[in-house]
Parts: sequence; C-alpha cells; structure tokens
Amino acid sequence: MEQDKIEQKGRVIDIDTNKVKVNILVQEACAHCAMRGFCPGAKTRTIEADKPDFQVEKGQPVSVVMDEKVGFNALLFVYIIPFFILMTVLIITEILTHNDGLSGLAAVISVIPYYVILYFMKKHFEKKIHFKIKPL
Repeated sequence: MEQDKIEQKGRVIDIDTNKVKVNILVQEACAHCAMRGFCPGAKTRTIEADKPDFQVEKGQPVSVVMDEKVGFNALLFVYIIPFFILMTVLIITEILTHNDGLSGLAAVISVIPYYVILYFMKKHFEKKIHFKIKPL
C-alpha cells in the first residue's frame, strides 16, 4: 500500500553530487491574501531533496514530494505536543495557585525546554525527512 504524498511545485537552484536544492515556489493564491505576511506557508523556502534518477538542470521546474506521514509528524512535534504541554501546565498551575498571571507565565515557560530539546535534535529529524523530486 503506497502512502499518501504531499506535493509542491518548485525550481532547482543547485545540484550537488547526491542532493538537489529546490526553491519552493509561493502559491498563486498567497499573492492576493491579506494575511500572507503572517502565514508561514506564504514564504519561499529552500529544501534539499535526494538526487533523482532523471537528469535535472538549474532552473528546471520540478515537483517536490514528501510522505504525508512525515508532514504529520512535523505538525505533531512542532505544534500539537507543545500545545498539550502548555495547556497541562496552565491548568495544573491554575488549580494549585489560583493565579492567572502566574499560570500563564508558567505555561509559556514550560514549552521553552521542549523547543530547546527539539532544536538540539534537529539533526536527528533531518535524517528521517526525505524529499524527492519528479519532473513536471
């Protein structure tokens, strides 16, 4: 059974021996959106993909493909787990202290160690994330 894929258009900007750098293109709809300055999806970004079996050239438009499972794991580690840590600390601190300010501060501070650990595990996560490209 083949996993679902997430696909996005891009353009090859550099070719290495076993990696290809691809600039992900900003979607057409983002250009007209009033919230594009605040949306993380509206920014152009560069990713490294595994070098494909077919011939690629600089400037060539390609499609970048990633397993949907990898995208969900990124969402889980970056947004969902910290949200639950924050809410758990907020609720427990509020029950124990009955102080809204202290509870809010403790909740925000509680996610700092999580993101620091996540930052130091960056290389570990990069090994598990593989982008592939295919011609358009």
